[in-house]
Amino acid sequence: MTLSPPIIGFIIFAVLAGSAFAGWWARQRLPTHHLNDETKSLVSVSMAVVGTITALVLGLLISNANTSFIARNGEVTTLSADILRLDQMLRLYGAEANPARGKLLQFAERKTNDLFPKSLKEVDVNNESTYEVLKQVEYLMLAPRNLVSALTLVLCAIAVAGAVEMVLELEQPFGGVLHVSPLPMHKMVYGLNELNSPI
Repeated sequence: MTLSPPIIGFIIFAVLAGSAFAGWWARQRLPTHHLNDETKSLVSVSMAVVGTITALVLGLLISNANTSFIARNGEVTTLSADILRLDQMLRLYGAEANPARGKLLQFAERKTNDLFPKSLKEVDVNNESTYEVLKQVEYLMLAPRNLVSALTLVLCAIAVAGAVEMVLELEQPFGGVLHVSPLPMHKMVYGLNELNSPI
């Protein structure tokens, strides 16, 4: 069972108020020797420590909650911008992309209803059926199977593999296909041999 933040806040308020009244009631009934100045000073210092630690913990909790809230707010803004950008890209493809755009609109509406329903109890961040609609959008953007599509994918794979190979070759300057030229060192050794050879 999940409690809403207002209910949790009310429970905390009730516990703190009840504790304060219990302390006030107990003070009225304690013997006099429990209320001397040394005892009051000890209780005051102890409560100051507890209050300081409580303030630190609450400060950290508030900071963490604020960071999470800002991150979620940024995610919603980014998601909205990405959906709009994708719709604009699909519009450039013309009428053939209309089914994908329709599914994208359906996903946007369902995601909005998942995140911002009329009742807070109905919030569903990870709704599988909404994700399925997004996957349908992905399938509708896929190119048809033909020779041009296959050739394009092969060339793209070759380009990426070549780029990775180039990076790996450049990280090994003294071995592999691409390597540092040994010519300066050979010339230097040859020159030293010429200088040190008997005349």
